[in-house]
Amino acid sequence: MITSVIDQDGVTQTTNRGILHTFVDFLQSKYDPIQMDDEFVNRMEKAGHRILPPGWTDFLDTPITEEELKAAVNNGTCNKAPERDGICLDFFKVNWDSIRDDMQAIFNRIFLDGRIMEQ
Repeated sequence: MITSVIDQDGVTQTTNRGILHTFVDFLQSKYDPIQMDDEFVNRMEKAGHRILPPGWTDFLDTPITEEELKAAVNNGTCNKAPERDGICLDFFKVNWDSIRDDMQAIFNRIFLDGRIMEQ
């Protein structure tokens, strides 16, 4: 279990909220926006469905629910750290009650607004 982390200002964070915010800040600094050229955008526009079946548009614009997010967390494999950040799925499972609202807000912002970082 993660009980403390040191944020980018050198401050030790020990609360679930502080640890989560440090994690989010780290991911925001780690992953820059992806630069795309016009050719790439044109190819992406031609991929997949040209016309969405009835009902898909409304469904795709709905926020991620707590149940969907919890199901995604619970379906993951424990004791494995994604990439180099060292945060494993166990962190989310153990701290779910404390971080669920913040996680849902973060993922809905990414999903609905299409961006992670402040602009």
